[in-house]
Parts: sequence; C-alpha cells; structure tokens
Amino acid sequence: MQFQGVLFNNDPGSKVAIHCGNSQVPVTLLLDQKGTIVSPHLGEIDFRTMQGVLSSLGVKL
Repeated sequence: MQFQGVLFNNDPGSKVAIHCGNSQVPVTLLLDQKGTIVSPHLGEIDFRTMQGVLSSLGVKL
C-alpha cells in the first residue's frame, strides 16, 4: 500500500488529494482545507486502512 499526499496551493478553495491503494485498487481522496473528505464517501473506502494516514496528515476524523 502506497500513500501520497499533494497540496495543490494555499488558496481558500484549495484541495488536498491523497492517492493510495495499489494498481488493482487505486483510491484518491479529495479533501478541502478543513480536512473534510470531499470524495469519495467514507463508505467507499477501507476506513481502517486510511485512518492512520489521515490522522498523520492532521485530518479530523
């Protein structure tokens, strides 16, 4: 499992994209500045897998 976080910019509407998973199951999370997951919905990903990664990025769960 690989994780990569990208901060596009620091504008008010900026988003953070977190690319994770593998070639068989690619997952991209899109977060707003408040750390809210915009896409996909939590029910569509393995929450336990992502919890530690998101927490380490300062995302409120």
